[in-house]
Amino acid sequence: MTDYSAYTFTAELQIIGINPFVAVPPDILERIFQDSGKRLGPISICGKVNS
Repeated sequence: MTDYSAYTFTAELQIIGINPFVAVPPDILERIFQDSGKRLGPISICGKVNS
């Protein structure tokens, strides 16, 4: 079983080409890095838009 952390923030959805993304606030991004145990490479996430 994997433990997951939930972080909530609001950001504007941006698009580069066909790829949507949001800028994650620095404090939350740092916690995601700590939770994942890495700072480079892909980090799987799950999110909701307009929830």
